Amino acid sequence: LAIVPFALEGAAAKLQALADERMQPDRLVAFPSDSAVGDLRLRQLPGKALGACAWTAGVELACYVERRFGKKLRGLRVLELGSGTGVTAIALARLGARVVATDMLPDLVKLMEENIARAGLPCGRCRAATFAWGERLHDLLSAPFDIILGSEITYNEAGFEPLAATLRDLCLPEPAVAAEGRELAEPV
Repeated sequence: LAIVPFALEGAAAKLQALADERMQPDRLVAFPSDSAVGDLRLRQLPGKALGACAWTAGVELACYVERRFGKKLRGLRVLELGSGTGVTAIALARLGARVVATDMLPDLVKLMEENIARAGLPCGRCRAATFAWGERLHDLLSAPFDIILGSEITYNEAGFEPLAATLRDLCLPEPAVAAEGRELAEPV
């Protein structure tokens, strides 16, 4: 048996080294020094599913929400769709939000629960739940949310319509959409 490296030198080798470092079962995710989140030690499941590892987009989303809302985030109800390891949800809970983190894969929900426990958050601050887009909303998802978010969750076209249906259900009766740098838009 021979193991062939992705690349021996150059940019491809650097990218492979970065991927190898980030795909470890136990990983320390460092947030920027200007973030109040600090570092998160997460368990990952490399090779299990795309959401089984913490991706940069989840960290960036948490940082964006922190910059956008600041101290106003404290006490807000946040729903994250496609949470994977829970990195974004845990970060926002550390900043004071009350977060429900969802994923359709039970193994990832168990992983989130473990990562939430490892983070030492106050009881009830961050909860994990199994939820597949397009399904009927269950009790944990029935209360109104101040923020609904997700990062890198729509790579598969088959998920577009169920995701849209879920967002419609969550935003009834008057959904509003916000984009970076803009205030809430008119109801859609």
